[in-house]
Amino acid sequence: MDPWLSILLPSINKLDRAFFIESLSGNATRFDGVEIIIDEEPGIISGIERCLEKANGEWIWIANDNLTCETAGWDDEFLKVAELFKDKVVMAFPNDCLFEETFACFPFLRKDILKMLVPFPYQRYKIDDEVMDIFPEDRKIYLSNVIMRHKVPISGTGYVTKSGKIYPIENVDIGRIDQMWFMNRKRHRKIIRETLCQNVQLLEV
Repeated sequence: MDPWLSILLPSINKLDRAFFIESLSGNATRFDGVEIIIDEEPGIISGIERCLEKANGEWIWIANDNLTCETAGWDDEFLKVAELFKDKVVMAFPNDCLFEETFACFPFLRKDILKMLVPFPYQRYKIDDEVMDIFPEDRKIYLSNVIMRHKVPISGTGYVTKSGKIYPIENVDIGRIDQMWFMNRKRHRKIIRETLCQNVQLLEV
């Protein structure tokens, strides 16, 4: 039987990856319905794309090895979201204790919807922004009770979140280039968003 959920995990840090996976499996209700696809090659964005091509689940969660799962039954909460709407047009994201409700840093969505965005032109950033931008506002769900703690350096420079915490920008130049690509893909995202909204309206009529 195919898994219902595929976790995309680009990771070159074996120790952090093992700790994250252990925290997931230890807090899952039914981990046999979940597959974790690991890509150890350099490049987060390209790694996500390679993982996506191997994914067997209908639903996708984009993760990272700098997370720690702290919520028992996290997979039940994801599954509730998957079953929430008949059209299955929905995106959810856990509480990463950094961006929290302001940003879908690790989005959960249908695989076929994510594939509408690939290939990505980015080097390091902006996949999460793209996912957030294509969904209707009432189909973005923040799972405040699902803690996936985002471990980042406690000092340095970068983006200051709403809570005052700092998300470090590792390469400012790459950040600028990725932002340029993000702006250039505005029309592409608009077409996808309109398609998703039409699917929602067809089932609501």
